[in-house]
Amino acid sequence: MDTDLYELLQNADPETLQRMFDALNSGEQMGIGHEMLQTPGATGMRAGGTYVAASPLEHLSTALSRVQGARMIGQGQQARSTGLQAYIDALRGKPKVDPYMNDDLARAQFANEYGSE
Repeated sequence: MDTDLYELLQNADPETLQRMFDALNSGEQMGIGHEMLQTPGATGMRAGGTYVAASPLEHLSTALSRVQGARMIGQGQQARSTGLQAYIDALRGKPKVDPYMNDDLARAQFANEYGSE
């Protein structure tokens, strides 16, 4: 492992490390989400020569599965984005200041130090 990267990881705060770890693991979550999006729709079947339509609960189950899959993909993308930003900030040595927080003083300090919010 590169010594600079090793030092960065050794000196990073636990929250930054967790965000980086979440970014690395977001691919698995997004993969499961994609599988859930591919859930086959409810179909009817033949029972003794008679067609029996799929129940409304089967349709609801399919819809909820797909919604949960889309939600998992979104959460995975957010975790990846947040983790990568934490890594970039750690490499640049930026302080942990959230420019979107409601604290006007912190936003002004961030803008003064880095030129923009």
